[in-house]
Amino acid sequence: MKRPAVNMLGSRHGLTLLELLAVLMILAITTTIAVVSLQGVQDQSRYDATKRTMTAVGEAILGQQDRRQPDGTPLLTGFVADVGRGPRLRGDLPETQLAELYDASLWSAFPFDLRPGPAGYEDIRLPCGYRGPYLDLGVGASELVDGWGNAFELQPGTDGSLLASLAWNAVEPYTDDLFLDARRGLVSVVGTVTNDGAAPASSTVVLLHPDPDVSTTTLAVATDLNSQDPGTFSFNNVPMGLRAIRAVIDGHVITRYVYVPRTGLALTLNYVPETGG
Repeated sequence: MKRPAVNMLGSRHGLTLLELLAVLMILAITTTIAVVSLQGVQDQSRYDATKRTMTAVGEAILGQQDRRQPDGTPLLTGFVADVGRGPRLRGDLPETQLAELYDASLWSAFPFDLRPGPAGYEDIRLPCGYRGPYLDLGVGASELVDGWGNAFELQPGTDGSLLASLAWNAVEPYTDDLFLDARRGLVSVVGTVTNDGAAPASSTVVLLHPDPDVSTTTLAVATDLNSQDPGTFSFNNVPMGLRAIRAVIDGHVITRYVYVPRTGLALTLNYVPETGG
């Protein structure tokens, strides 16, 4: 009697249509979860990149905070400290309007150097000028954009050209806007004037700082807003950085070099007569 053939591969059945649909559904759910999770990670990465860009722009304009030289004096760097004004907006495209921060062409118009004051202040000298680029856009990049590739919102000052502020409008799922006030680099310098500790009968005070819009060879001279009061002085919109103050107190001339931080400065100018030895 003939024996029946045996299937050496064993008994196997194909997937039913119902089982195939179940497998496809599981794969679809798993893929959806993976895509949603990846999107969250990608959004977080873009948001972090946007914050880093905002920080880099702030440091390019105003310098890094709380930096000091080896002797403990403040180290004030950045566009405003070197050039004496905020960056000027170029053209109409927000992506390239802050080109002064990364386009070194400004160097040819206002190269970094030790510049003297104008007539009557030639003995006063301050280091100033463009020594950028101050901002690195990254390899191959030519536009300033956020992590999503969108332009930042740039607001000009009252003169219509200098940057006043830079803002990033929140992108889903983020709700917090990011903001940079570029005008913080232009501050007030105030103080009092005394003659050997006493109120002076007369005094004049001027402040010298770089300003490429005034001259590329000499320093700009700011006028005391309290010139009618011999006991006090006040200057507004002084660019942060190393600056010089010249005071004539009851006919005696004193000069002070001061570091003006982004928080402004208050000081006393006191003439002390020399004593014979």
